[in-house]
Amino acid sequence: MGRGADIDTLCIGSSYVNREFQGISIDLLYASVSLLVIPQDLDVSNSSVQCNVDEQTSRSLNGGRVADQILKLVQNLGVGSIQM
Repeated sequence: MGRGADIDTLCIGSSYVNREFQGISIDLLYASVSLLVIPQDLDVSNSSVQCNVDEQTSRSLNGGRVADQILKLVQNLGVGSIQM
């Protein structure tokens, strides 16, 4: 990783968990979806995941959705073709 780079992470949890992590400061996107149990293979690009979510959750989920779309669009380029 280059200078100033960071790792972006999205945490998806059940609707009974909220963003108030009891005074613990953490830089983490959190998406609270309308599921009691979050499956390991949850597809954030599925529009049903966006049902009944607040604006912060929608924005958090969109980051993952955009990243998935970019990966799908460039998957046929091959690793050697991508320049940063």
